[in-house]
Amino acid sequence: MCNGFYLAASKAPPLVEWYEGAAFSVAPLRENEAGLRGCFSLPHVVRLGAYSGCSCGFGYSETAGADEKASSRASQSALIAYLAEAAAASGHVELYMTWWPGDTRPPERTLHWELEALRKAGTFDMEEGDFAIVSRDERPLTQANDD
Repeated sequence: MCNGFYLAASKAPPLVEWYEGAAFSVAPLRENEAGLRGCFSLPHVVRLGAYSGCSCGFGYSETAGADEKASSRASQSALIAYLAEAAAASGHVELYMTWWPGDTRPPERTLHWELEALRKAGTFDMEEGDFAIVSRDERPLTQANDD
């Protein structure tokens, strides 16, 4: 089963339609995902998709082939560019990677990412249960466990 990947912003983020060959997409929440709004402090929540058409394509396994790794990196790059626009409009955005679409369990770990550091890194690593706050502030990429 696919995991879910979501973004929340203070202003409605633009939707990006998925098509065969697209590296990235942004869609409204489905009916079974509406409960996820309660996981965020920001009001506008959307579903993120990678080249695979779901959120699974943002990551890859160690045994992945070169094509899969390249596609995943392209999806991550497209997402980072999108985050830059969304953070510019909202000040900061929130990301949540769930175990499956519509899963409303509370996050296990909170990450704090500064947008410029994320751009320089060109990639990110999130696992199921990770919640990330991406800001324009000058803060390093850090992580903090929420207990």
